[in-house]
Amino acid sequence: MRSNPTDYQLVAPASLQAAVSLLAAEPGGWLPIAGGTDVMVQYAAGKLPARRLVSIWNLPELRRIETLPDEIRIGAGCTYTDLREHASVQREFSLLARAAAWTGGIANQNRGTIGGNIVNASPAADSLPALLVYEAELILVSVRGERRVPYKNFHTGYKKTTLASDELIRTICLARRFSEHLAHARKVGARNAQAISKVCISALGRCAAGLVDDVRIAVGSVAPVPIRLTETERLVTGKAIEPAAAPSAGESTFPCLTLSPPGTGGRGLPPAVPGYRQEKGVNPESSTETYVAARLLIDNWRWADVPFYLRTGKRLPRQVSEIAIHFRRAPHMVFRGQGVAGNSLVLNIQPDEGISICFQAKLPGQEMRLRAVPMNFSYHAAFGGEERSAYATLIADCMRGDATLFDRADGVEAAWALVDPILAAWREVMPKFPNYAGGEWGPREADELLERDGRHWRKP
Repeated sequence: MRSNPTDYQLVAPASLQAAVSLLAAEPGGWLPIAGGTDVMVQYAAGKLPARRLVSIWNLPELRRIETLPDEIRIGAGCTYTDLREHASVQREFSLLARAAAWTGGIANQNRGTIGGNIVNASPAADSLPALLVYEAELILVSVRGERRVPYKNFHTGYKKTTLASDELIRTICLARRFSEHLAHARKVGARNAQAISKVCISALGRCAAGLVDDVRIAVGSVAPVPIRLTETERLVTGKAIEPAAAPSAGESTFPCLTLSPPGTGGRGLPPAVPGYRQEKGVNPESSTETYVAARLLIDNWRWADVPFYLRTGKRLPRQVSEIAIHFRRAPHMVFRGQGVAGNSLVLNIQPDEGISICFQAKLPGQEMRLRAVPMNFSYHAAFGGEERSAYATLIADCMRGDATLFDRADGVEAAWALVDPILAAWREVMPKFPNYAGGEWGPREADELLERDGRHWRKP
């Protein structure tokens, strides 16, 4: 449902001082907007919670890029087009110019601002890793005056910052001391352009006498906040650049990616996803079931010798529901020696409704080489629209009196008739407890269940 314009109030102060005065008069009562690229998406979808908006678009105090002897000062209202076209930014801060060119299409680059990108606090924002490696500093302004803070301490968690409700970012400051560094940036997304990053990397490096003298590596989209790979930086500093060092450097990134928010020095935290026994108020010796893996057979002629493998649990790596149908291989194999797996059909229930089928195809060329090829149908990609949660659908059906998606009583009773004997047996003889850590796909015993049949679980 689209938003109603009459529900919103928009004001446009003529100066920065007038804007911060308005914020100070009612802290938290106004939402500052600049280019509006994120706000308008929420507005169009009818999901913009703020009703009172203050426009800081085109305030002259926020649209300057000043080149000083020791630093460049970029106004928070500067657009991505401003950044990618500015000669000094291109020459001395190429990572930032590159990120500006990645961000959305031309229309978004003409409206989106670097200050908005910072305040929005998305861990997938393309410009933020560049700000980390350049060790940017932010000048925050309010009616109380100004304060200058290191950008590395600005984001405290997912969508959380140290910005007070009466403050605005005025300036992003970049020290001019990286002219001798080599720069590299990489973005991995679903498409080459106009895609949210799955991983974005910014790196600076400098060599002296054949050794790495200084290195800075930052990544986005891998944690609730963009992070520096401090352990990797430490490992390669003072070393020669050799291909043999690449594997150990790659492995060193994993401790950093367990989540190293500001103030932890890159050491990471305990597991970000606690297990059930680690939850507050839960008995550390609890035997409450949180996971099941089962092999079931249906005793009739149609499904004879066809195994059904069921798996569900808490604290798994992903929240996903799917039905995967694996077809048997034909007894006569035309392409022998290729290690051909059976074809599969996957029904994606949630969160991404759709169907995918995987089959074998011959690679181009003279050699006989086969590779599994997926064909995917996405409900959202094909028809667009906004997906509702399963509970929202059921509640709406309940209000309309539509029982199509609800289980019948005899179906529920049949399901419990299957489960009750298992629970009764466990009460009589408690089996060995096959525990697993939060964030894993389950205990080793679940893998062994399928390995006995020469199979393995899918990784959705």
